[in-house]
Amino acid sequence: MTSPSRTTIRIIACGSPLMGDDAIGLLAARALKRHLEGSGVEIVEAGTPGLSLLNILEDTDAAIILDAICSGSSPGTLHCFSADNLPARELFPLSLHQFNIVDALTLGRLTSPEKLPARIIVLGIEIEDLRPALSVSPAVSAALPNLVQRVLEVLRELGVNLPEH
Repeated sequence: MTSPSRTTIRIIACGSPLMGDDAIGLLAARALKRHLEGSGVEIVEAGTPGLSLLNILEDTDAAIILDAICSGSSPGTLHCFSADNLPARELFPLSLHQFNIVDALTLGRLTSPEKLPARIIVLGIEIEDLRPALSVSPAVSAALPNLVQRVLEVLRELGVNLPEH
């Protein structure tokens, strides 16, 4: 049974606002806030969490992680993975101390799987440029509405009753 103070679904936005396209997760989280008022879904702007991602994942039943992807696909391509089927670690930008979300989730599954949510979904946008910048590229910016809509679809699949906007 879930305790009343426990957040059941948490959106974790990763990225650096100083690294251009890498900020896409943070931008999506900010765009989602108005859609999620009163839903009980928590949004955490984690930045570049490295291994602290594991602490952010604790005490929740499901998590959606938003991040930039570097697979070589066309910029703006939406990718979706589950924690059970993670891609190669090279697809995600490295975080502080050279740990990215794949590294953190893999370590968490090995050392303390009982602390991880039952469902973890990773949604990412293929980036065009990972150089320092204060804005995202046009291709990544154009993909933001698709990422937001996909998050809302996943939340509905998880049983979240979203207010109409």
